[in-house]
Amino acid sequence: MPRLFFALWPDDTTREKLAAVADRLAPDCGRKVSKQNLHITLAFLGNVEDSCLHGLLAGVAGIHADNFSLRLDTIGCWKRPRILWLAPSTIPAAVSRLVSMLNACLKEAGFQLEDRPYRPHLTLARKVVKQASELDFEPIQWNISHFSLIESNTLSEAVKYSVRNSWPLHPG
Repeated sequence: MPRLFFALWPDDTTREKLAAVADRLAPDCGRKVSKQNLHITLAFLGNVEDSCLHGLLAGVAGIHADNFSLRLDTIGCWKRPRILWLAPSTIPAAVSRLVSMLNACLKEAGFQLEDRPYRPHLTLARKVVKQASELDFEPIQWNISHFSLIESNTLSEAVKYSVRNSWPLHPG
């Protein structure tokens, strides 16, 4: 049964910028997330039978949302679960609308929604042993033109995320 989530999946240029920030931090504070796995989760589905996806994907295909830009300018650390993250200090309304539309599709398809409020963030490192909030970095401007369904595969050497499907966002 695949483990799935909806996410903002960076283009190659943005991915390189994100990885550069992570590279500066990981040796000093924790185990960095591999460059290929960097993303911002929009909605987590969990382990899902392929047969349960048909209705959900039909609903998601009907989402008409505007593209937007995120300015990733804040770095922080959650002591539990020891995660170092990068996030926007200002959350564009378009992100909240997209998450709301995805949650409506999930609910309609019978999926359980998360209780906690949505806080967009990009995990840079896990198992953080020291805080790195003093890091000076150039904010990353990320122009987002699509969202994706991602599959998480646990391999013997690591976890690998792969894009199963993507949907375009439209000019606002």
